[in-house]
Amino acid sequence: MMPLRAGAADFAVSPVIIKLHPKSRSELITLLNKDNQPLRFQLSAFSWTQGPDGQMVQTPTDDVIFFPQLFEVPAHEAQKIRVGIMTPAAEVEKTYRLTIRQLKPFARKTNAGIEIMVLVNLSLPIFGEPATGAAVGRIDALKIDDGTLTVAVGNAGNEHLQAASIAVEGLGGAQTLFKLKSNGGYVLAQNSRNFRLELPADKCHGLTRLKVSVNTVSTVLRSEVAANPTLCISAKGRWFARASH
Repeated sequence: MMPLRAGAADFAVSPVIIKLHPKSRSELITLLNKDNQPLRFQLSAFSWTQGPDGQMVQTPTDDVIFFPQLFEVPAHEAQKIRVGIMTPAAEVEKTYRLTIRQLKPFARKTNAGIEIMVLVNLSLPIFGEPATGAAVGRIDALKIDDGTLTVAVGNAGNEHLQAASIAVEGLGGAQTLFKLKSNGGYVLAQNSRNFRLELPADKCHGLTRLKVSVNTVSTVLRSEVAANPTLCISAKGRWFARASH
């Protein structure tokens, strides 16, 4: 029986976040091939907006320019890629995504056996920043439904907000009953995004309120909401509770 191997190519890209300014509308990024074989790539660009839960909405665009578009990088060598935007941002930041898609090699030297190669796609954010900009974060709403807390984080500014993490503390009077933490994400300019955290029903006895902290790059947003133990139980949990009696 011939051996079967699977693996992904070894390469790195730097920087992974592209920030462009009105006076500097292009930047060089470097793709380094750490693999022992040549690697092939194709680039494409998209305008980037967000859905209410942070879903990435991408639309093909000609506003982003990049070169080269299709290329091969020899083993242990690097390729410079020039990325820019045609029109600078005016009042509000422009947001895009650059997709780096790995292609199948023309030929790949392997030892005896069957090799499955995992092809990798990378999506890099591009921020076309206005001349003067800032993120203005706020917690727009806290809602508990079906055992889940939804934290709506708004950004009234003209540049993106990066929420590093969402922290929740469940309190029964002055006593801490539980703590939760979730990864955050981008909230684009003049937009709002929902972050959801499932509440631990088994730790909610005596619950009276939830304190929420959103940690951003520059500040911490805080808010709280009244709560009670029944709000921690999902519809599925209530069904199982009834079925067990």
